[in-house]
Amino acid sequence: MAIDRSDTPPADRLRAPGLGLLLAEARGIFELNASLLLSPLLMRAPRGDGHPVLMLPGFLASDLSMAPMRRYLRELGYDSHAWEMGRNTGGISRMRAALRDRLAGIHAATGRKVVELLKASACRPDRAVIVVTHDSRIFDFADRIAEMEDGVVKKIHEAGEYRAHYV
Repeated sequence: MAIDRSDTPPADRLRAPGLGLLLAEARGIFELNASLLLSPLLMRAPRGDGHPVLMLPGFLASDLSMAPMRRYLRELGYDSHAWEMGRNTGGISRMRAALRDRLAGIHAATGRKVVELLKASACRPDRAVIVVTHDSRIFDFADRIAEMEDGVVKKIHEAGEYRAHYV
């Protein structure tokens, strides 16, 4: 049986966006030019210390839309990362596991860099670096490992001995 759609009222049909909405989309051209003109002012923002920043695109946007912001943050000295999950279709609860994995990957990559910098700065005989962490990856860099309980050092191990028995 065929359905007659000829008497469907026009209000129920999808319509093209109005002229006002189309003109509003053109603001992107003006925003791009404004950001280029204001770039000297934007570069006066506080400098970053190299820590990682995960950039999450807005609703229905992708990593491509965040590329200028990631570049700007890199120029300021931050280690900006794309989220690498395609278009943001919302539903943070659906993406929670993927975001957790992405953050873990960034942490694995950048955490090691931090530890290497600490080790390099501690190689001088007049320096010592003390790191308090729950991250067992630091054991590879440690000379000694102290066990603490309630803020009190219970035992100090040589790193090799500790790794052999506990890791």
